[in-house]
Parts: sequence; structure tokens; C-alpha cells
Amino acid sequence: MIKLFDKICKNTIQLKSIIETKRGTEYGKNFIKTFNSGIKILLGYDMQAYTIKWNNSFVDTNLKDISRLLDFFKTKNLIYLRRVDKRLSASI
Repeated sequence: MIKLFDKICKNTIQLKSIIETKRGTEYGKNFIKTFNSGIKILLGYDMQAYTIKWNNSFVDTNLKDISRLLDFFKTKNLIYLRRVDKRLSASI
């Protein structure tokens, strides 16, 4: 098993050396629905295989979890993952 791992790691670029990841926030749908302005936010059900179907959800930028993520999420090249599902769904 160690030989296989060594072979995989030899002459490869580790993903962690070329990407940066951030976990989003964990707010309930009902909490998010109390906002009708702010910045756009994606909810789990907005993520579908190969597409994002935004449902007009917003969140206040003054929330602590949101303010720490603002600069990161202004990046244009992002891959969004829906991790709470029976299968992995992702979209760019």
C-alpha cells in the first residue's frame, strides 16, 4: 500500500498546492428567507448537477460568517459543491 501511495505522489502536483478551499456558512433556510437584500447567497437546493439555479436568496454582509468570506467569494473562478446530498454535485 505504501509503494502505491509513493508511486501516486511521485512526479505529481498535489491539489492542495494549487487551490484554496473555504467552507461556506451554515444558516437555515428560514433564517436566510428573512433577508431580501444584501449579497446573493446559494442554498443547498440551488446546487444541481452541472448547474446553479439561484432562488433569489440574500444575506446581510454584517454577519460574522459572511464578512470573513467576502473576499474569497469575490473570486471569479470558483467551484461550488453541494456536499449534503446522496451524491456529489458541483458547478463552476
